[in-house]
Amino acid sequence: MSFRAICLSLDIILTIDGNGSEKWRGMRIENPEQLAREMAKKGIGIDQSYEFQTGCPWDYDAKSFSEMGADAVDIIETMMDLEKRLGCEIADACCEMVEEMNPNDLLIWKRRQRKLDDLGI
Repeated sequence: MSFRAICLSLDIILTIDGNGSEKWRGMRIENPEQLAREMAKKGIGIDQSYEFQTGCPWDYDAKSFSEMGADAVDIIETMMDLEKRLGCEIADACCEMVEEMNPNDLLIWKRRQRKLDDLGI
């Protein structure tokens, strides 16, 4: 089942226009770098969403979600929570990239982006 189908089945931030097509409120995040920028702007971390959704502590030494003990449902719930907190849509392709990468890289990118923003760069 695709990320989009799971989101639809759980009735998250979607609205239906007069033509019956989906419309998201807010922006669309297409890649992990853009996700890190938005998390930095809003002061939200994937670790916070993961801990909130799963009730398990974030492993800052893990190299993958599976190493942290997360399954596909945990990742989907975490991404959906991020969508809700950020007020945006996270593209399926971005979710798949995040699932395959080292999840701690997102936190590193977020910290880097926050420092760049503080410096005005």
